[in-house]
Amino acid sequence: MERKTVKLWDLQVPTKMLRTRPKLYKMMGMKAYYKEYGHFYGEIIVDTNYKILDGYVLYCAAKEMRKYDVPIKIVTKKDRIKHLIRRTFKK
Repeated sequence: MERKTVKLWDLQVPTKMLRTRPKLYKMMGMKAYYKEYGHFYGEIIVDTNYKILDGYVLYCAAKEMRKYDVPIKIVTKKDRIKHLIRRTFKK
C-alpha cells in the first residue's frame, strides 16, 4: 500500500457512486473535522488506476470545500486478496 496526496481531478469516481449523494451528517462531520484540525479524517482508498474504492464522503467534502489536494491510499490487487484472506480466517 502506498500513501500520497493527489489532486482531486486525478481520481476516477465510479458511476455507481455518482448516482448517490452522501448523507448530510457525514458531510457535515467531515467538513467540521477539517475546519478543526486542518486535514481530513482518513484517506480515499483507490486502486492502481486511481478509481475510488472507498472514501466517497471525503471526496465530496473536499470538492464542496474546494480543497483540491486529497490524501489517498493506493491498494493493489495483492493487498485486497491479503485483506480478504485475513478477514475470512479471523476468529
